[in-house]
Amino acid sequence: MNRWHLGEGLSFRQSVFTALRTYVRSLFPDLENRGNLFFTLSLNGRRIRGFVHGFSYGEVRRLLVKSGFDVVDSLVVGYDSGEIKRHRWQGQYFFIARKTQEKTKEVQL
Repeated sequence: MNRWHLGEGLSFRQSVFTALRTYVRSLFPDLENRGNLFFTLSLNGRRIRGFVHGFSYGEVRRLLVKSGFDVVDSLVVGYDSGEIKRHRWQGQYFFIARKTQEKTKEVQL
């Protein structure tokens, strides 16, 4: 889950205020809870609460590299439409990665 995704369509949407609150909280992270997000969805007239662990772009990239992958490309895909988006806050991260021969690597951003 992209921590900064504002949403698209009706399936998932968070307000700019909620995204800003998440961003400010991430500046002073409790490392144990970093990325933990609670949310509410409306489904068939009912409010359903949920939980997900979200990642920033850099966190996903570092985890891939640390796990021995080379990141070939990355895209942002619209949550509902499946369209390629221009900005990271417009959808979910999609990474194309290739397993390297080495077990771990130093992260180069």
